[in-house]
Amino acid sequence: MMIDIDHFKRINDTFGHMVGDEILLLVSRLMQNTFRSSDLLYRYGGEEFVAIVAAENEAIARNVFERVRLAIEAHSFPRIDRLSVSIGYAEVDPEILPVEVLSRADRSLYQAKQDGRNRVYDFQELVASGIFPSPSYGDAELF
Repeated sequence: MMIDIDHFKRINDTFGHMVGDEILLLVSRLMQNTFRSSDLLYRYGGEEFVAIVAAENEAIARNVFERVRLAIEAHSFPRIDRLSVSIGYAEVDPEILPVEVLSRADRSLYQAKQDGRNRVYDFQELVASGIFPSPSYGDAELF
C-alpha cells in the first residue's frame, strides 16, 4: 500500500519545513499506532509512505487501510488542525515482481488523488471498473 499526505506542499509552503517535518513525524506515529503489530510501515520519500499488510482477504485489507485513513482524518494536528491522506494498494502476487506491485499501488494512489483525495483505492477494483486496463503477464523488457 502507498500512502500520501494530501496537500503536503501547501503545508510546507504555508507553515515552513519545520512544521512540515513535525507533521510527518506525527502522521507516522499515528499510522504506527493504527496499523497492527504485524504490519510494516516505511517512509518511501517526501510525504509518501509504504505499508506491507498481511491480510486474509481484500475486505480485511481495505478495513486496515480505511482505519488508517479515518484515524488521520479525525486527528487534530498542531497549527494545521486537520489533514487527510490518499491511499492506493495492490495485492502481492508471487507471479509479479515487487516493483510492479509498488507501481500498481502508486497508480491507484494517484487515481485516488485525481478523484478528490482522502480516498482508499484498490488496483484490482480500478481494473474491474475499467479505469485501468487489465495488466498483461509474460511481457519482458530486456536491457
